[in-house]
Amino acid sequence: MSGTETGQNGPKIRLIATDLDNTLLKHDKTISDHTLSVFARCRAAGIWLAFATSRSENASARVSARLRPDLFLSNGGALARQGETELFRACLEPRAVRAVLAGCLSAPEIGQITLEGEKGYFSSKPVDPSQRGWEDYADTIHTDFSSPPCFGAVFKITVECSSESAARRIAQAAGADLLAFSDESWVQFKAKAASKEGALAAVAASLGLGMAQVAAFGDDSNDLGMIRAAGIGVAMRNAIPELKAAADVLCGDCDEDGVAAWIEQNLLTAKAESR
Repeated sequence: MSGTETGQNGPKIRLIATDLDNTLLKHDKTISDHTLSVFARCRAAGIWLAFATSRSENASARVSARLRPDLFLSNGGALARQGETELFRACLEPRAVRAVLAGCLSAPEIGQITLEGEKGYFSSKPVDPSQRGWEDYADTIHTDFSSPPCFGAVFKITVECSSESAARRIAQAAGADLLAFSDESWVQFKAKAASKEGALAAVAASLGLGMAQVAAFGDDSNDLGMIRAAGIGVAMRNAIPELKAAADVLCGDCDEDGVAAWIEQNLLTAKAESR
């Protein structure tokens, strides 16, 4: 695919990058047949698809099997791959991992601890089958983190936390970045270089594309950088106010197939009319 093709109003969109939870996926973690059909048409039109999610590839396997993304930006932008080819990586340093875990274990404000590493997904609590979408984490490795097993490279540590200030103190002492989510009592410790926008820039460059040829969709604070960096940043109707303010345009709610509807109206219809 060429990165030089342009339309009447600037470069054509050649890559779609979308968050999953509460963006491409409905609130009940499902994806509609209509969305599947729209992305099949995108593929036929020569538009690349990238998932850009805080999930791991393994935790996204069910939706990946249905949509077959061309590229995968996982763990909040800590890792990006095209098939088996790694395009970007930003892991926590081993010292930072040890410091974060030690700080979390000693802080009364920290509840459940989870860690995503090359050796799997680890959690201080077993998976609860009553929770929506639990199947995506069925292979969780239960550990109390006091004598942690070998994680391999660590992409992120996500914890339940009743005090963001306590989490920030832990992150500062460990030399890690902290990401807080808008509607949850969870925070994420990550490498400073790990971001969806950084991974997306590496992915676009690998395809010979400029960021002006990227349309990005999201709903929460970890999507802000990606939305601002993309040629077209699209916020969901159910997005946080800060993301809506940063976006170029809004689309429908995730429960209304907002991503698919916007693509169909603004990309696929435009392509059809230009022929």
